[in-house]
Amino acid sequence: MRLWWVTVQPPARRMGWFPLLLLLTQCSRVPGQRSPLNDFQVLRGTELQHLLHAVGPGPWQEHVADAEECAGRCGPLLDCRAFHYNVSSHGCQLLPWTQYSPYTQLQRSGRCDLFQKKDYVRTCVMDNGVKYRGTVAITTGGLPCQRWNHRFPNDHKYTPTLRNGLEENFCRNPDGDPGGPWCYTTDPAVRFQTCGIKSCREAACVWCNGEEYRGAVDRTESGRECQRWDLQRPHAHPFEPGKFLDKDLDDNYCRNPDGSERPWCYTTDPKVEREFCDLPRCGLEAQPRHEATTLSCFRGKGEGYRGTNVASLNVISNQECNIKHRGRIRESEMCTEGLLAPVGACEGDYGGPLACFTHDCWVLEGIIIPNRVCARPRWPAIFMRVSVFTDWIHKVMRLG
Repeated sequence: MRLWWVTVQPPARRMGWFPLLLLLTQCSRVPGQRSPLNDFQVLRGTELQHLLHAVGPGPWQEHVADAEECAGRCGPLLDCRAFHYNVSSHGCQLLPWTQYSPYTQLQRSGRCDLFQKKDYVRTCVMDNGVKYRGTVAITTGGLPCQRWNHRFPNDHKYTPTLRNGLEENFCRNPDGDPGGPWCYTTDPAVRFQTCGIKSCREAACVWCNGEEYRGAVDRTESGRECQRWDLQRPHAHPFEPGKFLDKDLDDNYCRNPDGSERPWCYTTDPKVEREFCDLPRCGLEAQPRHEATTLSCFRGKGEGYRGTNVASLNVISNQECNIKHRGRIRESEMCTEGLLAPVGACEGDYGGPLACFTHDCWVLEGIIIPNRVCARPRWPAIFMRVSVFTDWIHKVMRLG
């Protein structure tokens, strides 16, 4: 920390200068602080070219610490919409356009990653869409939008600036309308109309437990912002995007890489590691289905099975399980809470499923393995954790 003397002249007093001691601090990034990369969406191994040679990007800025520093430089600038980050030379190039700008094209690159501001490339809106900077230019009624710098056929009070983003004839929400982005139309009989751009929460729904969800929601159900999957702070985790390519762990969007009950994310709150995301369910799945009850077999996915060869078990953390098993539980294993009665996994059950019912389908979470104890009262049962082997399972399925 540094102490600096500065002289300040208050606006209300013009009688002379007088010194004030201001305490100014210079701090490095603190673990748990929101990353500036959260405002960007990344395309790995990609460069963005502008096809008009007369228009050029900014110069390369060398010797930046990492992509976060580039994001910190681009983020506050109103004329910066994206940047290239050179992963080998640690260079940074600020760009005034995105992939949806005129005369641009994406191309594969062996040296660069492309980071674009979410507000410019997301096809959905967060909250009421005040920050939306996309390129939709037609209303829900199919009417073309009037350019913001035109006053005909519909006059208005707005003047386009870089700050309000009123460019060309794109849908915007300069007045914070709760209905989302809108525009003045080119029809004299219809002054303005909403553009019907979906909220990111409604743009993609969840089937089953949401392992296939690829939407753009980046907030948890409590409103906390999600931590980027490619960062290890404030919470260290095993789900590095490069190791789970089929999980599409993009940026800081809600995902379900471990087969949990529904999509979730690590949060940027150091005190809350992870939370579920509030996402709508798809179609008829939201409606409960009533299956005929069976006792000796099951139909379909087994929703109506009520036989006796099943036990209801609560999953517990490995940390809690290791208290009983003296630290012998591996990360590839999971445990269920011991029951009062002598019920649980035993000889002859090996290979049986530990399944969790999520809304309208069963999700296989664990497989019974030879246990060190057999159905002992109050003793946790051990299962092999299926999510550890999902990559291998997918490879085998693709083979035939």
